[in-house]
Amino acid sequence: MFVRAYGALLGYAPAKVRGLRLRAWLVTIAVNLCRNEARGRQRAPAVVGLEEVVEPRCQWDAFDDVVERLDLRAWLARLTALLPKHQRMAVVLRHGCGLSIGEVSAAMGCAESTARSYASRGLARLRELVAEQGVERGFGEAQAA
Repeated sequence: MFVRAYGALLGYAPAKVRGLRLRAWLVTIAVNLCRNEARGRQRAPAVVGLEEVVEPRCQWDAFDDVVERLDLRAWLARLTALLPKHQRMAVVLRHGCGLSIGEVSAAMGCAESTARSYASRGLARLRELVAEQGVERGFGEAQAA
């Protein structure tokens, strides 16, 4: 990714390079590369033999905690996947990657007010989903929020 970005910088005019918001620009490149990779995987899924799978090592005394955290993360990821595309992207970039609203708007190619709205509405919807499904999953109100 960085090689691609560096190559693109060489083709830019100096004025454009000075005005570039580097972090948001790199995130945009990363998002586009991920989209392209996902499209490629859909066309030709990779086949992996079981002999190539390596069992991870873990400490048995912390095993239950690890499983519980992984289960919670997977559950939250499934809930996040239920959000509309723009809201999901804004929430992940803002709260998952820690980007500022300006960087989110640059990465998504929209106005800052639009990015702020997407992130706010997506987070509110995610909280609703957590509240609705948290009790069903056995998570209490304090853990679900």
